[in-house]
Amino acid sequence: MLAALSSSFTLVFLLIMRTPYALPLAVFVGVVSQFVPTIGTYLGGALPVAVALTSQGLPDRVAHAAGPRQVARGRRRHRRASSWGEDGALGKQRAAGASR
Repeated sequence: MLAALSSSFTLVFLLIMRTPYALPLAVFVGVVSQFVPTIGTYLGGALPVAVALTSQGLPDRVAHAAGPRQVARGRRRHRRASSWGEDGALGKQRAAGASR
């Protein structure tokens, strides 16, 4: 019973993350995590994580997990930091140039 629940919830999560081979990976997680004592949970989770990270890359997986709002917010922060500098030096230079 626990293996079926574990497989079901893992399948839903893998489908949300658009991981290839979601169904076989979910079954693997359910069986291994419930029937291998002590370390089954870690072994069962390692394979889907490895497949998800290598199928589309770490940045894409993290961005997808964070959601579109978090990705857009991070891009705005990056643009702001890269155009103004960490200490606001560009802003000070513009202000000094405008007063001349």
